[in-house]
Amino acid sequence: MAIFDVFSKRLRRQQGQLPDVFFYDRIPGTLRTNVVQVAVDTIGNPGQGRSRGLDEYPEGVYSEVHRRLCRESGVFVLVERYQGDHGMEVLNYITKHEDTLQVIDAIELIMRAMVNIGVRRNYHYSIWRRDYKTRQTPEESVQELNQRFLEHGFGYQFEEGQLVRVDSTYAHAEMVKPALSLVHARRFKGANQEFLQAHEHYRHGRHREAIVTANAAFESVLKVIVAKRKWMDAKKLKTAPAKPLILACINGDLVPGYMQDELNRLEGILSGGLPTVRNKDGGHGQGGTVKEIHQHVAGFALHMAAANIVFLVEADKAL
Repeated sequence: MAIFDVFSKRLRRQQGQLPDVFFYDRIPGTLRTNVVQVAVDTIGNPGQGRSRGLDEYPEGVYSEVHRRLCRESGVFVLVERYQGDHGMEVLNYITKHEDTLQVIDAIELIMRAMVNIGVRRNYHYSIWRRDYKTRQTPEESVQELNQRFLEHGFGYQFEEGQLVRVDSTYAHAEMVKPALSLVHARRFKGANQEFLQAHEHYRHGRHREAIVTANAAFESVLKVIVAKRKWMDAKKLKTAPAKPLILACINGDLVPGYMQDELNRLEGILSGGLPTVRNKDGGHGQGGTVKEIHQHVAGFALHMAAANIVFLVEADKAL
């Protein structure tokens, strides 16, 4: 369903009232309502089709979300008032629950359900639209919610099956999103899992783990390319850190010949950037003093990893 540029939105823009900085510790009531409205328009109303199989009716989809959310939260019931009506429990949980992180979990699960739990497979069947009055496809719903997150200044986007934290619209659009797309290929499966896990750590404030895992994703991309091009002995490749991998890529002319003059500077940027951040702040012992890894440092590491991953994969494709 199209998002209308209504008068109130235009007025807020003119008055400079729309958010230009993302927030992460609260979810506006209107945005919670938007999520519920989109879920109903995509999956259907709660309670419908109880007699059919899990993937063939709305209540089955909501029940699966309810089961997973209860398991991860360590509870049996989400909302006492609607106990047993799993669809109503999930939707009211999103609307009224006070713990922001747990609501984010619920939003992620409901968006994942739109795409993965039977909806996409069965959505083209007329029964969904005819019997359950659904109005939009999973793809349209994800696109709409991502846009509404931006409108509200809610600092997350749903990418590759999970919510990832957004710190800069430009950085996300130009680095993070392309990186997620490029490493989605089968041969980069390990790097993709590590990069998504880095965002998961970051979203939950595990900054040290985010840096370490972002570096792992970066090194995994290097290893895939070096292995593919046979630029290093397989035995050495298995345990090689970032710097020799980068050198192998440079020696293998990963960068076009007309950029030869830039190779040394490129090596300095890549080997002196993310791996150094990881080595100094993430991956080694910290002695008797607990070192605090600040959010902006972890964000920098993620964005640098994304930029390097995009560069390497695109250069490999060009080669």
